[in-house]
Amino acid sequence: MLESQVGFAQQLFRAVMVFAIVTLLGALGYYAIEGDNPDWTFLDAVYMAVITVSTVGLKEVHDLNPTGRIFTIVLIVFGVGAFMYLATSLAHYVIAGELTVGIGSELEGITIGSGQIRAKSGAMLVAIRQRTGKMLVAPSSQTGLSAGDIIVALGTGDQMQRLRDMSHA
Repeated sequence: MLESQVGFAQQLFRAVMVFAIVTLLGALGYYAIEGDNPDWTFLDAVYMAVITVSTVGLKEVHDLNPTGRIFTIVLIVFGVGAFMYLATSLAHYVIAGELTVGIGSELEGITIGSGQIRAKSGAMLVAIRQRTGKMLVAPSSQTGLSAGDIIVALGTGDQMQRLRDMSHA
């Protein structure tokens, strides 16, 4: 597995874990706050947490006491943040690719404006993190690629695979 794929997989795993932890803490919070009501079950608490953090917001299982309402407000803030982190991580994992230009690869020495990357892979290069650490977003057509540069591109799975193949010697 490529280093960039491992990085994306780790980011996606982290996002799933953050979302799961916020949901679990939400369920535990609801159960702790509302659990003294004999009508509340742990399943009710899980349901409330899931519909809150997923922003679905269906009907409440039971009426909430004032503490439960305040907890819901806090859970919405953290839950929406966790949900957005998961959604953007998933979108990034599916749509974007990050590759390192290998020594002696087809990409080494190519100028962005030459059109070779788009013609050979179909992917669209959107940013370069040069080995010097400088980040170029929407690089100019005169920008050349060097070994060790990290490129960020958008494309289909097949286009990204062709670009990966080009990045190796």
